[in-house]
Amino acid sequence: MPEIYEYFGLIFYFYSNEHDPIHVHVKKGDRKMKNILENLSITKSEYIADYTIRLSFSDGTSNDVDFGAYLYRHPHPQYDKYRNLSKFKKFRIENGDIYWGKSGDLIFPIENLYFNNLEKFYEY
Repeated sequence: MPEIYEYFGLIFYFYSNEHDPIHVHVKKGDRKMKNILENLSITKSEYIADYTIRLSFSDGTSNDVDFGAYLYRHPHPQYDKYRNLSKFKKFRIENGDIYWGKSGDLIFPIENLYFNNLEKFYEY
């Protein structure tokens, strides 16, 4: 594993001949994450059922992302209202990302949507 850089205990590294999209791994202690180095964006979205939305990305891939577990595991006054399905369905794609609300009440990092993991760190 070639180590690229270490900064305040964060170790940045990559593997040769690994899968697309181009990304770098980062770890600190036992926590790990991936960061995409390409400029990915959401190009299309489709409501599927319940809290699941199919997202298509600029590299041609798509994921069915279930936002329900996140909404119920992480209560917050700003986005609890999106547990109501009629409000949840009012999402929009803007600037290559998915938004809810007038000022982005609920928004996720594109990497998390791409890897279908809504938690802060992408665990693998």
